[in-house]
Amino acid sequence: MKLEVAVDDGDWRALATDDGLADSREARFRVRLPSLAPGEHLVSVRAVDMAGNAATRAVTVQVPRGK
Repeated sequence: MKLEVAVDDGDWRALATDDGLADSREARFRVRLPSLAPGEHLVSVRAVDMAGNAATRAVTVQVPRGK
């Protein structure tokens, strides 16, 4: 399985599991998006299985203004 993330319809970036292996029914992935400007952003995640089947989900996030 391959998991990717894109922000604001930008380029897809591959994600790695926390343990570096996607070899079980459950896996944990984490991503940091450190350089997002304050305001609303679209974060999309795409999963692709070994047969090439893909599923994409997106959520809108609000980044607060810094102090």
